Amino acid sequence: MADENTCSDQELRLKLYADTRADLLKRQLSNSENADRAILSVSTAALGFSLAFLKDIVSLQGAMLSYLPYVSWALFVLAIVVTLLSFFTSQKAIDEQLGVAHRYYIDRDDAAATQRSKYAGATDTLNKSGAFLLVVGLLVTCMFVGINFWKGEPVSDKKQINEGASVPSIQRIPQGGEIQQKGAPIPMLQTIPANPQSGAPVPSLQRVPSQPAPAPAPAESSKEK
Repeated sequence: MADENTCSDQELRLKLYADTRADLLKRQLSNSENADRAILSVSTAALGFSLAFLKDIVSLQGAMLSYLPYVSWALFVLAIVVTLLSFFTSQKAIDEQLGVAHRYYIDRDDAAATQRSKYAGATDTLNKSGAFLLVVGLLVTCMFVGINFWKGEPVSDKKQINEGASVPSIQRIPQGGEIQQKGAPIPMLQTIPANPQSGAPVPSLQRVPSQPAPAPAPAESSKEK
């Protein structure tokens, strides 16, 4: 009776252990996938941000430790490449583990149970390396920005921003009441004379002289003589 109870307790423990182990392996796989996604996303975002906007925050010309941005870019690129390589090595490890499982369960090869896949070890190393490279790249970028902000001035303070056209100031009206003319001067109006003449002057009429009186006829007495 005691042996039966011991066997049933042992079977229950093995079943619970198998269930717990399967659940923990699923959680471990989920964490690994999320970590790979996070490394890829953060590395890509940090690389794009530093390439596009770092020059607007701190000028590389004349900056202290100007080689640090290039080091951080190289670290971000390596983190992306290493994480991508871990996907391929993980796939190889799964294929190899399937062969080991077939040998142990089907072929009854007990030595296969203790065999560890070389690709599984490479996958773990690549995952840790990707996270390490990402953290170091972020630290290098922050150190470069912090040192140059502390020692110098940001680029945004040195640039003079001119937006749009300049707005002219309002012209003040003089106190004396004089009107300041702008543009072409306006001519004064010509005054009309009191006796306006339209067109050419009209000449006055010339008078016709009167007909002269005829001379008197000679007397008859003078003819007789």
